[in-house]
Amino acid sequence: MYLKNTTTFSINTMSGLILSDRQNPVSKKILSFHQFDCFPSLGFNFLDQFSFTVTIDSMAVEPREGTEFESEEAAKMFYDDYSRSLGFVMRVMSCRRSERDGRILARRFGCNKEGRCVSVRGKSGSVRKPRQSTREGCKAMVHVKYDRSGKWVVTKFVKEHNHPLVVEPRQARQSLDEKDKRIQELTIELRNKKRLCAAYKEQLDAFAKIVEEYSNRMSKRVESVVENLKEFEEIEFELLRSKQDAIYKPALNV
Repeated sequence: MYLKNTTTFSINTMSGLILSDRQNPVSKKILSFHQFDCFPSLGFNFLDQFSFTVTIDSMAVEPREGTEFESEEAAKMFYDDYSRSLGFVMRVMSCRRSERDGRILARRFGCNKEGRCVSVRGKSGSVRKPRQSTREGCKAMVHVKYDRSGKWVVTKFVKEHNHPLVVEPRQARQSLDEKDKRIQELTIELRNKKRLCAAYKEQLDAFAKIVEEYSNRMSKRVESVVENLKEFEEIEFELLRSKQDAIYKPALNV
């Protein structure tokens, strides 16, 4: 990769240099200085917590075994920038997941010309005329693995490509930028849909609450009506009984 942007170096010790760049999150193992003899007469650590800005131009930075990254995404961004500088398109390839919780433990990034195109047979059994394939069986790749320290470490790097690097960096960058833009648009659309669904759910919950309250009130009214009917039946029975007693008692006295 060729770093042409201004890059900030943060020095925390007399023998450590960490490359910190927004677009190129490179590990401290890639670039490091082990001696600082600029201030031999100073009796204190003048460089502690000191930061300065330099510009690096025309310096290719390649992945190396043992290189560390803060995350899988940081490793992906690094190899993506590396592929752009060399003139090929990066491809996200296979990964290995944890059998316990499904977390990604290792990831492989490679060239978009990796693999071969497989012939497809039609329903009649004849081989269909294959479309022009961009696959050439390229082996170029980088393999990163999650380490116990919490870092992602490069465990294997294959530099050589078996095809000319004819893709212009600008074209590759434009293609990837268009994909990133489309992903961003879809992400915004998905976020808006989620908000709309949340609003619908809130309205539905409010309506369900109203229906539940109305149902409870109706249930209480029905219970009240049933109780009133029972009381009315008891009163009616008592009146009928009193009426019968009033009729039959004089007859018995005679």
